[in-house]
Amino acid sequence: MARLVPLAIAFLLGAANAAAPQSLATEPAASPQIRIEDSRLAALLADGVRRSPTLRSLVDRVEGGRVFVFVQAVRWLPGEAVGHLTWIGASPPNRFVRISIKTHARPNDLLASLAHELQHVVEVIGAPWVSDDQSLLALYRLIGHPTNGVQSSWDSDDARWMGDQVLRELKGLATGAAAAADER
Repeated sequence: MARLVPLAIAFLLGAANAAAPQSLATEPAASPQIRIEDSRLAALLADGVRRSPTLRSLVDRVEGGRVFVFVQAVRWLPGEAVGHLTWIGASPPNRFVRISIKTHARPNDLLASLAHELQHVVEVIGAPWVSDDQSLLALYRLIGHPTNGVQSSWDSDDARWMGDQVLRELKGLATGAAAAADER
């Protein structure tokens, strides 16, 4: 099984149908919950949801939640991270996070990284008590593990699996949710 370079959720403490979802198919940057500032990355995500049932399911789950996701393309992230999630804020009932993705990767690897980070968003959606940096950190102390021994950078097994699964689907090595469930 191919492993992605460790992808970390970094905390800056103190600071289901075969078609793409309608919001991504017509105008990716205008998706209700997922806001992408880079048109190339938005088009790549729209293509990815058409090719990967797992990525499509992730996007649908995020679209059904009350966490708004701002996705930005970046040239640099600390350490070996390809992507990370940062808490922005909350205005009940909504919460806001940012996904930063290094865009120098090949398209399939970039989509796998984005899937990894979107799984982190799903984890936040599933923890309605997360409302600031400290509660986000508490969530990952419960469900995750520090990366590279650094307590300010966390990951989860589900996010690693999700990125790997999307990469397998994009490469044609797995088909559908049934194969995904069998491997878990």
